[in-house]
Amino acid sequence: MIRLYNAELTAKCDEHNMFGRMDEILRLTDYLEVADFEIIINALDTEFMQLMLHSENEVSKFMMGHIEWSPTIGIWLSRRWLLKRVQQWMQGTGTPDPRNMFRECSRMNIPDPREVSYDTICMQIITTNAEISRLAKDAPALHREHLLGLIEDAEEKSDNVRAQAILEILRREAQKKTWRKINYSTRPPHGAAPTSIQVETPSGTTTYRNEDEIFDHSAHHLSHQFRHAFSAPIYTSSSLQEVGPLGDTD
Repeated sequence: MIRLYNAELTAKCDEHNMFGRMDEILRLTDYLEVADFEIIINALDTEFMQLMLHSENEVSKFMMGHIEWSPTIGIWLSRRWLLKRVQQWMQGTGTPDPRNMFRECSRMNIPDPREVSYDTICMQIITTNAEISRLAKDAPALHREHLLGLIEDAEEKSDNVRAQAILEILRREAQKKTWRKINYSTRPPHGAAPTSIQVETPSGTTTYRNEDEIFDHSAHHLSHQFRHAFSAPIYTSSSLQEVGPLGDTD
């Protein structure tokens, strides 16, 4: 992920000529007033920070797993995302420069936000959500069809490495689905946060349901559990001083 981030950030810096502009500012340092220099360098720093945030967003995208992706599904998901942007802009909380948004709306056959009402956009969102829900049951088949099409395309181009990589994706996804069903059937359910505890007292068992009471009566026990490492033999031996608490087999 770090390599991807560095590559994306370097590409954006080259695209915006950040390094050349920095060199130009440094060459003019002796000829600029301190106040002017601070204004210019702060503006460049703000732009660089925006490029950093953009690079982070580009390399840290996570796909939602509730619906399997395919080009058809992707079109509708992108349409819903764009409609949400339009809705936020109409509410006054969206982008301050909506020109790119207007162009994207034109490409995706979404009515011009400047010419339609807020209710129209809300209806578009409802319609899009309904279409995504309708396609959800066909999403696995569409996803598999898409990957098989990519394999055929790779084989036609004699790109065996790409074809094998996509086959591995299909195999891994099939195994994941198989083990998900097995684990769901055989493993115990994951526990949620406690909503109550029972404490043995001299007068019997007392049940506590309040958050503060649960914490007060479990804190001592949890603290004792988390301190067990201090009583381990390794902690009292000379090995700890030699390898440290973060030592490993390397």
